[in-house]
Amino acid sequence: MADVTFREPFSLKLHVDRETSYEETFEKIPYVQDGAVFLFKDDEFGINIELSDGAVVSVAYAPVLADLTFRFSQRISRRGGPAMVLEMENHTDETILMDAMMTVPGDDEILRAIIFPVSPGIDSQESWNHPIVQLVLYRFRTLGSEQE
Repeated sequence: MADVTFREPFSLKLHVDRETSYEETFEKIPYVQDGAVFLFKDDEFGINIELSDGAVVSVAYAPVLADLTFRFSQRISRRGGPAMVLEMENHTDETILMDAMMTVPGDDEILRAIIFPVSPGIDSQESWNHPIVQLVLYRFRTLGSEQE
């Protein structure tokens, strides 16, 4: 099993609406563990993907020079509403697919999210019109392995 890189403890602060914010403190949270990528607001890092016969066999944290990079941020609209934005860059020769789940402020339920495939050499962007405490990307695969 690959070494796991953990974040330093941090406090997450999200805008919920024009007047309300949400704050939570996190201790030891990995960037990547067991093939899953854990994203919080203001994260900017990447992963390297190991392929075997066109299938993803491992995913590893890569702070720089990564196969797939992520930038996760919160933006505020002119009307004061929050939006979460996930920007991804695919530096591989494969179309990468992944599943996602998230948690939101004030709700213990884990919600599923749809992430569109990211084509080779393409920058992709996903957005949600609500705050997200944590976004988890998992079950990475290639388009070729999905069609088999």
